[in-house]
Amino acid sequence: MERHAVSSQLGMPGIHDECRRLASLPDADHYLIDVAAVQHFESVAMLLLGASIRDLKGRNSGRVRVDLVGRDDSGIQGHGYAKRMGFWWSIGEDVAPPAPSRNAQGATIPISRLDYSDLFRRAGGLDPVRSGAVSRAAAEAATALCGNDADSPLWNALEYSLREMFRNTFEHSRSNSVWYTASTRPSKYDVQLAILDQGCGIRASLEASGLYSFADDGSAIERALQPGVSRNEGKTRSPDEIVRLREQYPGQDPTEWDNSGYGLTLTTQLCEHAGQYTIATGTSSISFLGARIVSSAYHKGTALRFVLDPRKIVGALKAIGLTGDPRRSGRSSQSLMTASQRLRMRSSE
Repeated sequence: MERHAVSSQLGMPGIHDECRRLASLPDADHYLIDVAAVQHFESVAMLLLGASIRDLKGRNSGRVRVDLVGRDDSGIQGHGYAKRMGFWWSIGEDVAPPAPSRNAQGATIPISRLDYSDLFRRAGGLDPVRSGAVSRAAAEAATALCGNDADSPLWNALEYSLREMFRNTFEHSRSNSVWYTASTRPSKYDVQLAILDQGCGIRASLEASGLYSFADDGSAIERALQPGVSRNEGKTRSPDEIVRLREQYPGQDPTEWDNSGYGLTLTTQLCEHAGQYTIATGTSSISFLGARIVSSAYHKGTALRFVLDPRKIVGALKAIGLTGDPRRSGRSSQSLMTASQRLRMRSSE
């Protein structure tokens, strides 16, 4: 049996050291994870720690026992917060996840899991992206945060960011699931999103296209932040495939949802004008906190943290040209342009 005590402060960037320590535990058939010392959780840190514990549970094809000790929801402030945010549920300690909440202090979406297979079923066996299932999931999350302010600039920014990051996970990460959590604090002019997948990571995804080769994960992140960079770059559709898509999705341009490599670019540009962001993948992390900061990380997939100031959203949307498409009138779940639409607009300028 192996015992591991989790650090007292689970914030950025220290969470990566904690995840590295968990990954380096020797093989065993039974692990005791002691969380008694934990006093503080950050949202993205909870996602990262949850991923590490799930990886631990998955060792030896899932034939290991992992027990949590030291949990005290009422006596330790950080533990009560972890329960309300769904952390214990995300690692299998609670049976059901908590529901989203809204009050005068703000709105919260606790840790949630979005599965491709579930979206596929909801879409009647059609592609979740082209059918709009991914857009609807993003719109539901944005509405949970904004309430009656649906279609406001903040709602649009949140729906766009969530939609594009969900798409990136399902189209590029080789992961069937995306984990996310979000919250608003009106008194502090603060909106936060945290999104994580346990897929292949940005570097492996881009290198799989055969167009790129990187010396490290940091270089891959920097490249992914540039406009037009995608593992699907240069790919074209056959005439037969175009006919099939027109039949399956009447009235939809077959290229409408093609990933053009603008989703991550525009979301991070939005944050540069109205907040901050962190992208962690592999052994590297790049943050914008008024300036770019490069640091070490430890996560096989990709973890994202976006922070927005609602007072700056309108100016940020205008600054990066992320405006609505008139053809989308009345389609609130896709009120801002997709990445490919943005690329076509830029190409025609």
